[in-house]
Parts: sequence; C-alpha cells; structure tokens
Amino acid sequence: MEPSDERGNHLAHLASALAGSYGLVVRIQGTVAKRYLHVENHHGGAPLSADVLCLEGPDGWYFSWSSKQKIGPADDLTGVAARVMTVLRPVEGSS
Repeated sequence: MEPSDERGNHLAHLASALAGSYGLVVRIQGTVAKRYLHVENHHGGAPLSADVLCLEGPDGWYFSWSSKQKIGPADDLTGVAARVMTVLRPVEGSS
C-alpha cells in the first residue's frame, strides 16, 4: 500500500470517529500526498475549526496539528478524537 493510501485510510477513520462521537463537521482535503482533515465544531458559540495532519514517523503513523505538534498515534483513534474535541470545545460563556 502506498503511504498516501495509508494516510487517507487513517484520516477517514479519524473523520468517522470525530463525526460519530462528537457530531463535528469533518472534510478530507488536499491532494493525495498532502491530505489532511479540516474539522469544525458548530455547537455553541462561534464555529471553531482546526486542521489535522496524518504523518509517518520512525515509530509509525501519527496525527498532528497543522503546526506539526503531535496529537497522538494513528492507532489511538479514541484518544486523538478526544484531544481534538478538547481543543474545539467552546469555552463556557464565550458565545
């Protein structure tokens, strides 16, 4: 399997986890070699969004923010989805 196909598979699984568990709006964007997730939270207050990358490192595939700060390993969808939701959760009273 080409690395870009594996990247796309990891992104699709995370997209499903984010949409299914948290009701976030998720789109896979970019070209095959540079695909990423654009994630939006439209619940409460102004919409919040972030881009999530899937990169291959020496220890395997992992998700990171567009700033390249690591979120977590690609095989921990639950943990990564929870961390993304923590960042995209509106602050109480900020609407």
